[in-house]
Amino acid sequence: LYNMSLPKRQRMCVIGSNGFIGSHIVQQLLVSEIDVHAVVRRSVDDERVSWLGNLARMNATVASTELFQVTGAGASYAAALEGCEACFVACGINDPAYAAWPEEMVALMERVMRESAAAGVRVVVFTSSTGSTNPPEGEPERKREDEHFSDPEVLRERGRFASCAKTLAERAMFALGKELGIRTVALCPSAVMGPALSPVRDQPHDFIARFLTGERVLTEVPNNSMSFVDVRDLAALHIAAARTPTATGRFFGVCSDSAHFADICRMLHELWPSFAVPPLPDAPLVRATAFDLSKQATLGVVCRPIKEVLSQHIQCLVNEGVL
Repeated sequence: LYNMSLPKRQRMCVIGSNGFIGSHIVQQLLVSEIDVHAVVRRSVDDERVSWLGNLARMNATVASTELFQVTGAGASYAAALEGCEACFVACGINDPAYAAWPEEMVALMERVMRESAAAGVRVVVFTSSTGSTNPPEGEPERKREDEHFSDPEVLRERGRFASCAKTLAERAMFALGKELGIRTVALCPSAVMGPALSPVRDQPHDFIARFLTGERVLTEVPNNSMSFVDVRDLAALHIAAARTPTATGRFFGVCSDSAHFADICRMLHELWPSFAVPPLPDAPLVRATAFDLSKQATLGVVCRPIKEVLSQHIQCLVNEGVL
């Protein structure tokens, strides 16, 4: 874990705190002795949520976690934001076909921003996606987070509602940040791997697990590329963005340039030999996405390289009994 050595006894709010990414943000804040207001949708007695209350004890920290249930359209986050210096918005929907998510995400973000301003919150950090960095005119030679933007309506037309939601929520957050005087930051990851803190496994889109278990059988190497980040490094990037006064705008949240699936499949075979590398496609291999990571580097978090991310993710799948 990254111990960010933030001033003692600060208080920060994490919305989506029982999620895969949000729970790691909570844990690292607690390790840094930051009190956490953990916002969840479900009842605080639900087994998918109640374990959050034990994170402070498990990490032997003097910091505390207080759970807040916020459910339903129009529900207020005011109580959870009270006394907090920062707010992390790390919530999402697991159903990629949920067509109403863009409007719901924007409404949530607008509510969080206005209530954050009323509560005196200084910075809001949002878990976005590299799906918001795909310009409709095509892939640039090297992506830059503050130059390349997706068209949300193109994403909506293609049924990519999660990426549409992230893109629109970013816009709403940045516009309201200027209006309300709140520093705003968006982290843009792609495939997030690593250990789940929740005792209830809830990662339906873990394509690595699907490949290795045989749930998804590849007849040929997908002619595409993918970028990765370990969830612990991504959480550290969120916290670094909150504690760096000059950090504003979008930051990638990836460990390196993307790898083509030909290379990903080769690494998976080396790490899990029972996985058979499928044949290459007949078409020429597409160029892997490249990122300008100079802005991300200013946050000071050194991310695990791709093969280490994959290796540690496979070990997590073994530990969880998936493999």
